[in-house]
Amino acid sequence: MIANNCQSRKRSIITTKAFIGRNGTGKTNLLRAMFAGVQIIKESIYLMPGESIPEISPFIFDKYSKTEPTFFEFNFVLDNTQFIYSYSATRTQIVSEVLYRFKNDSKSIVFQREYQKFDFSKKKNQFKKLKEMTSENKLFLSVAAHFNETECSEVFKALTQSFLFANPNSLNQLAKQIALYDYSNRYKNQILDFLNKVDLDITDYEILDERHNRTIHRVHSSDYFLSLNQESEGTQKYLYLLHCLFKAIQKGKILVVDEIESSLYPSLVEEIIQWFNDPEFNQKSSQLIFSTHDYFLLTTDQIAEEQVDIIRINKEAQFTELIPFCNQAKLEKDVLINHSFSEFFTSISGMLD
Repeated sequence: MIANNCQSRKRSIITTKAFIGRNGTGKTNLLRAMFAGVQIIKESIYLMPGESIPEISPFIFDKYSKTEPTFFEFNFVLDNTQFIYSYSATRTQIVSEVLYRFKNDSKSIVFQREYQKFDFSKKKNQFKKLKEMTSENKLFLSVAAHFNETECSEVFKALTQSFLFANPNSLNQLAKQIALYDYSNRYKNQILDFLNKVDLDITDYEILDERHNRTIHRVHSSDYFLSLNQESEGTQKYLYLLHCLFKAIQKGKILVVDEIESSLYPSLVEEIIQWFNDPEFNQKSSQLIFSTHDYFLLTTDQIAEEQVDIIRINKEAQFTELIPFCNQAKLEKDVLINHSFSEFFTSISGMLD
């Protein structure tokens, strides 16, 4: 989430990041990897000795990588202090794990580990007891947080509670999800305002539980009622995303959405991006990370070049590459707007092929 600013060396944190690419380039797997990295931290403490580590799925199009550990790294700021936490794992064991803290440009090790060999710079006595509880398939961070070690607990909480992974393509439990996110209807008035902005004639909705839910439409001065599953797929997804968006913005979370444009009008996607880019609306600096097929998002004023990475397949090695848009495309937005789709697609095909 550091801006890919090609005009300046100034580093700044951005609130929106778009991954744009064709089908089959790895956009979904990139977001799945983010989810997997968080889930392993969250669930590690519950693994029994000898139990397989979930979510580990090695890259199989390479003989070397199939047997190598999968590596995850999180670089983040918590209460004005920078941390880097990383770990690597196979399906059966944690291979490495380290937590760094940065203070006044000085890096210190909170703990590090290679297999079952641990090194603690401080708190040796306290960490030694926790080490004995850490089996080879568990993360030390998760164990330390579970037993309320202060710094590890704060890092664990930041990594496991900061992300909100929205899945608007899974609508079978939509009412339950919305009721869970907004059981007190605290976002309702704001959501209805935005529904009106996009010309949906929904004047109200009621979601009590999975079975008792409905929307209210005002048509020709009369009210009509629909159950939630009678609404169009696009309306259901937009309602679900709105709940996720408001939760993220009000709680300062990182919202991750795969194929954000699915069943949504481009103008709705633009408005969503605008909310996160607006510091007055997004007062807690919540962040939005999303994937999309919609190359025409590059023509909108709502997203800047430094907020876009192009996703493509390296055809020789068959792995996914992330390329900052501003490093590759020299096309001005007013030129993009005047292109037909085929001309525009051809003009960036060198980045995608």
